[in-house]
Amino acid sequence: MSKINKITFILGSMAGGGAERVISNLTEYYHNQSVNIEILTLLNDRLDYELPKGVKINYLSAKNSSGVFRPIAWLWKIRRYVKSEQPDVIVSFFAKINILVLFALLRSDIPVFVSERNDPNADNRGLIVKYLTFILYPLSTGIIFQTKHAKDCFPKHIQRKSTIIANPINIKFDFTKKKTLNNTIISVGKLMEQKNHKLLINAFSLIAEKYPVYKLCIYGEGELREELKELIIEKKLENRVFLMGRTKDVFHVVYNADMFILSSNYEGLSNALLEAMMLETPVISTNCAGSNELIEHGMNGILVNINDLESLALAIEDIINNYDDAVTRATIAKKQVLNFSSDNICEKWDDFLKK
Repeated sequence: MSKINKITFILGSMAGGGAERVISNLTEYYHNQSVNIEILTLLNDRLDYELPKGVKINYLSAKNSSGVFRPIAWLWKIRRYVKSEQPDVIVSFFAKINILVLFALLRSDIPVFVSERNDPNADNRGLIVKYLTFILYPLSTGIIFQTKHAKDCFPKHIQRKSTIIANPINIKFDFTKKKTLNNTIISVGKLMEQKNHKLLINAFSLIAEKYPVYKLCIYGEGELREELKELIIEKKLENRVFLMGRTKDVFHVVYNADMFILSSNYEGLSNALLEAMMLETPVISTNCAGSNELIEHGMNGILVNINDLESLALAIEDIINNYDDAVTRATIAKKQVLNFSSDNICEKWDDFLKK
């Protein structure tokens, strides 16, 4: 395909998240090329990203359907949309939605690309979803993985139809500003089990008394907010640990943090971690898929074992006590992620979609 005139992205919602941010970057890239763009969301009508003028969002949430009838409603709505709008290319995100889209378009001749956005071995997709991806992904035009780990989770015949493309970093920020550090530890991510903020709070509690000037700020929203509040109260850290909610100024916050911590049990490839590295903030991450392809321990960041409370606490102490070394690692990290700029990554997407 020499040119794409119309592209449709399909996912759960445009609420805050990594895949949603990738789509917002791709949308901006294609909008600048005068490509018609439409986004279909299946789960809810939220929109947490500012999109270029003219980008259409079609909400197919099937709110009036329930149980087994909801997937049927989605299948019908997707098929009706494609028959009416005839996009040149369709790209869907997340395993369950990829399955729905491939089912809905079994007899369509429109190219359908699917994108895996998490660790397939850790995201609790279940055996049925796993085997359906094995059966249906070969029917797609191509598969986009974020990491080599995710690609290696699939059979060879699927791998042969795939490519690995990391997340694009699109940071609109004045890097000439001087950092204004204020003894703040930052984490950014949805307040959900996957992100394991409980581990982070517990680790901070181990060193909080020893380093009384430091505070922990967690940015994001989610279903675990009340549980995390209770844990903060239990640890008597109400004046030291803060659930900050969402912010539109996340780059400023991370840029001026003493360190950034990703405490996840699993990831696809963390946008927040990539952005912290680009912002030259010292980083600590659990040794989850994606992070361990970005971070070389001790060289450009610190890796700790997943759910390892004491190792995380020691890593925080290491940065506090050896901050010059942490800054050196952060400088190396920034240089290494420069090739993840939005333009570079979006061009890789465009090349693959046109093939």
